[in-house]
Amino acid sequence: MQLRVTTGNQLGGLADRLRYAGRSDLMRELRSGIRQATAPFGEAVKLEAAATLPERGGYAETLLRALRVRTSTRTSVRAAGVTIDVSAKGRHKPRHLADLNRGRLRHPRFGDRAYWHTTRVPAGFIDRPTNELRDQVARDVRGAIANVKARIITR
Repeated sequence: MQLRVTTGNQLGGLADRLRYAGRSDLMRELRSGIRQATAPFGEAVKLEAAATLPERGGYAETLLRALRVRTSTRTSVRAAGVTIDVSAKGRHKPRHLADLNRGRLRHPRFGDRAYWHTTRVPAGFIDRPTNELRDQVARDVRGAIANVKARIITR
C-alpha cells in the first residue's frame, strides 16, 4: 500500500539546484524535514491497526510487530515526490495488507494449514489515517521545502 505526495516541481527543482551548488548539508536538511513531516503517518497507521484489528488469536499484536512504514523521497526533476509505503512480512511472504485494508483477513484453519478461511474485519485501517493526514503531510512537506528555500535566501 502506498501514499504518494506530489509537490509539483518544487521539490525536484530545489533538489536539482542544491546538487548543482554542492550543498549536501541543505539536501540532508531537506530529507530530514520530509522524514519528520511523514512520521505521524506511520504512528497513525499503527494506532489504527491496534484499534481496528482483532485481538483474539493475537493477530493484531502479530501484525503490529511486522508492520513497517517507510518513506521514500525522489528528488529528480522529472519524478520528484514523496512515497510512503506500508508493508508487513509474514512467515514466508508479505502479508496481504490490501485485502486486510478492504476488510478481509485470510487465515488457516487451526491445525490444518492446507485449508484457509476468510474472516471479515473492520475495513480501512490504512485508508482512515491516509484520508485524515494526507493534507497535513503534504503541507508539512511543502513547509520543509520552504524552510530550506528560506535558509538559502538568508545566506
